Amino acid sequence: MEHPLTGGLTLPFSARIDYQKKRKDGSGPGSLFFANGTADYIHEERILSLEAGGGVSKEFTAGTTIAVGIYYAFLNEKTSF
Repeated sequence: MEHPLTGGLTLPFSARIDYQKKRKDGSGPGSLFFANGTADYIHEERILSLEAGGGVSKEFTAGTTIAVGIYYAFLNEKTSF
C-alpha cells in the first residue's frame, strides 16, 4: 500500500500477520524400542509470523526513483512431539 504526498513523494507501507496451528496424532507398528507393540504419537506445531515495513519514496523527472525504508520480520515457532 502506498500513500501519495506532494512533489512525487510517496509513503509505502506493508504489514502481514500469519498464524498456523497443526496437530497430528496416530499410531503404527513399533520399531526398535517398540518392536512388540505399537507406537503412538502426538505432534503439535504453532507458528506465528509478523512482518511490517515502511519508508519514503521520491520519483524524479527522468523516471528515476530513490527509496529508503525499514523492514522487520518476527518468527516464533513451537513444536512438540
